[in-house]
Amino acid sequence: LLVRASIELPPCSGQSS
Repeated sequence: LLVRASIELPPCSGQSS
């Protein structure tokens, strides 16, 4: 689920997480 949420959000947010 976390991975799916990161895909919806911008890549910048994913990297920070």
